[in-house]
Amino acid sequence: MKTIFINGLSGKMGKTINNLILDDEELEIVKTISDSDIVIDFSRPESTIPLIQEAKEYKKPLIIGTTGFTDIELKQIEEASKEIPIMLSFNMSKGIFYFKKNIKQFLNNNSDSMKCLISETHHTQKVDAPSGTAIELKKFIESNNNEKYISSIEIELVELKARIPALESRVERTSVRSPVDGVVNRVNYVTADAYISTGEVLSEIVPTGSDLIVETKIDPKDI
Repeated sequence: MKTIFINGLSGKMGKTINNLILDDEELEIVKTISDSDIVIDFSRPESTIPLIQEAKEYKKPLIIGTTGFTDIELKQIEEASKEIPIMLSFNMSKGIFYFKKNIKQFLNNNSDSMKCLISETHHTQKVDAPSGTAIELKKFIESNNNEKYISSIEIELVELKARIPALESRVERTSVRSPVDGVVNRVNYVTADAYISTGEVLSEIVPTGSDLIVETKIDPKDI
């Protein structure tokens, strides 16, 4: 029996995978990475990156279906793949697989100059826009455009409101704000692109505009 750890079990894809595993007697879901044979991730980038570190620690193969990574995060995944097997795909449907095959066949047979426009429609709750699928298709076309007949490739969002959650999410993940006004006493990370684990202290701040309570112990003879 194969044991599987799912990161993002409460999401749409997580629930779907969970139901499929429950119907398969040869598969079992476990609660810890250390007890698993393989790790599956359908979550958010801020959850995936720490997960990769843990998968590396226990030498577990990893399947990533999460989208919305920054270039720095994609580089971290690439580096991790040198230590453990990692499959990264922004769309695992059979439809996209065959769609790519048809695109590649078209590019191989095409001899006309043209421009490519990838148009996608989103619901307003879509988190990453453009979607990982659209970005992957753009890169796929670029990598197979060997004869350079396609002069430009662009992604058009039919529903522009879908970009708002994606941009807000990116800003939220790249900006660090203090919960209080104060003076920075110490900064623990000054190196660009440094990896920061969950729960680590970024900096120490002395609050201003409020009373400070100091607890100390004094030897009676010093009073």
